[in-house]
Amino acid sequence: MKFSIWYNEELDFLSLVNKYKDNISTIYFPMFYKVAYSGRTILDRTKTIREYYNKVMTLICLCKKYWIETDLILNSACDGINTCNDLYRKNIINHIKPLQRCWLTTITLTNLWYIDLIKNEFPWLNIANSLNLWWIRKLEEAIDLKNLWVNILIVDPSINYDLKLLKSIKEKTKLKMKILINESCISNCPFDRQHANMLAHLVEPESNEWIKSTCWQIYNKNRRKFFRVPFIRPEDLKNYDFIDYLKLNTRDNNTDYIDKLLSIYIKQDFEGNLLDLLEFDFSEVTSIKYIDNKKLWKLGFFEDMLKCPKDCDTCTKCDKYF
Repeated sequence: MKFSIWYNEELDFLSLVNKYKDNISTIYFPMFYKVAYSGRTILDRTKTIREYYNKVMTLICLCKKYWIETDLILNSACDGINTCNDLYRKNIINHIKPLQRCWLTTITLTNLWYIDLIKNEFPWLNIANSLNLWWIRKLEEAIDLKNLWVNILIVDPSINYDLKLLKSIKEKTKLKMKILINESCISNCPFDRQHANMLAHLVEPESNEWIKSTCWQIYNKNRRKFFRVPFIRPEDLKNYDFIDYLKLNTRDNNTDYIDKLLSIYIKQDFEGNLLDLLEFDFSEVTSIKYIDNKKLWKLGFFEDMLKCPKDCDTCTKCDKYF
């Protein structure tokens, strides 16, 4: 079983790649922030374009050695006045060229205007849709993206438990598919657009107080909503053997944590606090402190999720999981 992970820019990350070379399908990373934003903050310790290329090219060359795919993330939810700027887009193309000459295999996009330009310049590169704006929740949406020359479909995590729909998308499009397996945000989150737009503009709040006014308040008003977070437990991965790429959200995490997370999902077995596998720390902003992962398995969690009525205000079935 192989996983897609984020390049965290730490010195020991390359050792991690060597250790898990047989279990990593893709490593994804951003463009240098002065060229194009990536939907998240930049590689914080990379201050110059030369330093960026030295680090990324070293990573790409190692990936080439092991046939690990490399994915350049161009997924800012907002390019502002540069959205249709030809000079801006051509500058991005020029900075992609040295990467693709080495071993760049995929580009993940939000801005639809890049597709034709990239396909014309790099017809052999795969194009994947970003989760930041292209939320694939229906078969029709997946087919539309296929017709726009998307090669790898990243479906919205909110449909992670709709196996029938996932299999239908796979069958009808014949494309490779990727799912995010340790999602931390609620399905169909009402703050999706605001969150993606804030990241696109590299907004750095003065304090963490703003978090309490986002979707976290939903969990605090009804803790059952936690189980509408579409994470996939390590033990349940066997149900997704038809999916080509299993993406772990490891942004902002150190290498030791990524190592731990990979080992757990590779073994498909975990005894401990489920919250430790998710991207965000629920315990800091909610009353939810501990979820026994093994308890979920014993109580038939996966089967319940397949039949979830999506009505946490009246359904009490998930109370047993706390």
